[in-house]
Amino acid sequence: MYVDHLIGQLLERLKQTGVLDRCLLIVTADHGISFRKALPKRWLMPGNEDDVLSVPLFVKSPFQTTGEISDRAVESVDLLPTIADVVGLKLQAPTDGWSVFETSHPERKHFTVSEGRRTQQFESQIFKVSETPNILQQRFGKGSDREAMFRIGPRPELVGQSVQSLEQSSEPRVEIETLRYGTEVVDSPNSERPCYFSGTIVSPTSADEPVVLAVAVNGTIHAVTQADQQFGSGSRWSAMVPEWAFHAGQNDVQIYSVRATDRRLVPCIVSDRPK
Repeated sequence: MYVDHLIGQLLERLKQTGVLDRCLLIVTADHGISFRKALPKRWLMPGNEDDVLSVPLFVKSPFQTTGEISDRAVESVDLLPTIADVVGLKLQAPTDGWSVFETSHPERKHFTVSEGRRTQQFESQIFKVSETPNILQQRFGKGSDREAMFRIGPRPELVGQSVQSLEQSSEPRVEIETLRYGTEVVDSPNSERPCYFSGTIVSPTSADEPVVLAVAVNGTIHAVTQADQQFGSGSRWSAMVPEWAFHAGQNDVQIYSVRATDRRLVPCIVSDRPK
């Protein structure tokens, strides 16, 4: 939703300045995201390749009046040749890619991914047989339920429930460190909402099962997430809550652990992580 809003603002600004029609506009991302259970959302792992490697690519040419959808295999190295092709610029050095409009070029059969000093190759066929579209539809439905996208974590049945309606306990306490962005919201349509929360698990340092956390805003649970190990940096967690969870003025944000045995909520011991 944030990206949609940001792109909308960009398009509106381009219209106001009178350059939208004659500009070249490219929208893409540096990685995709996976919603498969027990797999990282962003880090490339066996089993989520077609999710993380697949990124959106929108290209609006100057004075373009109609559009089309293409399933040709393209890579990020094709962006520079595409820009040069559209603006009529002759590149002074060879490139690894080619313009996305150069349909006479043989279709790419492999994708090359570089992570640091490691390079991997994947067959482009994995996207054509991918189950990702079906997984996304199962996860989010057809878009009629605005809270569906916030039920992607464990214990999705908790999202939307009031804290008071759920059983609670005082033990065992989980200690977390989180980066806070403030909880006060200005009464303005364009004011920022602190919707993203992230941090680390301080205690326990190890557990038989991943620590499950519930984020409540103004007494209602709006996100449930679980911590995971990332490259030896300890158990990290992140959660996104909807912007409509906040009201103007001071908001109450509480984070609970969810006991694995009986799903009772236990208030976390929270310390702020330096920004």
